[in-house]
Amino acid sequence: MDFLHENYEAADGASMPRSVIYHQYLHYCRRQLGNIVPMNPASFGKLLRLVFTGIKTRRLGTRLLQHYACDCCSTVV
Repeated sequence: MDFLHENYEAADGASMPRSVIYHQYLHYCRRQLGNIVPMNPASFGKLLRLVFTGIKTRRLGTRLLQHYACDCCSTVV
């Protein structure tokens, strides 16, 4: 949860691919936590919704090329 609070904030009109947030989380886990196993993408998505209660997830793209975006989430400047 610290990773999300330190790096992201709720912002109206913002949208960010969930995969980008997850990959940054994986990098954070490797760099900061060492040998701790990071959570899987599904659990991470649930954590996102717990931390940012107003966040909405939408599916973009066609069936084979789909990805998920998180609305109302942006990086902390």
